[in-house]
Amino acid sequence: IMLDSEYNVRMSEVFDDAMVQFPILARKVLMATKSKSSPISSGIQHRLLEGLMSGPMKPSEISQLHGISKPNVTTLISKLIDGGFATRSHDENDRRVIYVSITEKGKKAVLRNRAVVKKYLFKVWEQLDTGEIEDILAAMDKFRYLLTKMNSII
Repeated sequence: IMLDSEYNVRMSEVFDDAMVQFPILARKVLMATKSKSSPISSGIQHRLLEGLMSGPMKPSEISQLHGISKPNVTTLISKLIDGGFATRSHDENDRRVIYVSITEKGKKAVLRNRAVVKKYLFKVWEQLDTGEIEDILAAMDKFRYLLTKMNSII
C-alpha cells in the first residue's frame, strides 16, 4: 500500500516514539516493582527467565530475542545457572548445541515477579477512568495484531 507523505511522516514519528517509550515503560515498571528481597539481581535476568518460560532455548536464540550480544548472554546465563534459576544441557543429537532451560526455582521467581508487577499495574489502573482503560485495551489489541504481522514478514 502506498501512503501519502503526511501519513508516512506521522507513522515515522509514531515508530520513533515507540522505540523511546517502550523501554521507558519497562524501566518504570521495573523500578517501581524492584524488590531488595528479590533473588534475581537485574531486569534483564527477569526478561531472560520470562523468555525461557516458553521452553528451552539456545544462547544464540536468547541473544537474538533480547537484542543482547552473545558474550553478555553467556554471562547472564551463567549467573542464572549459579543462582539455580536455569540449567544448561546439550542436544542429544549434536553435543555442540547447548540449550538453556528454566528450573522450578526460576519459574517460581518469574511467577512471583509477575504477581508484583500486576499488583503495581492494578494500582496504576485504579487512577484511570473507564474510557482510558478501554482505549488502552483497544490499543493493546492493535499492538498484538501488529506483532503478528511483524512475525509474518520475518
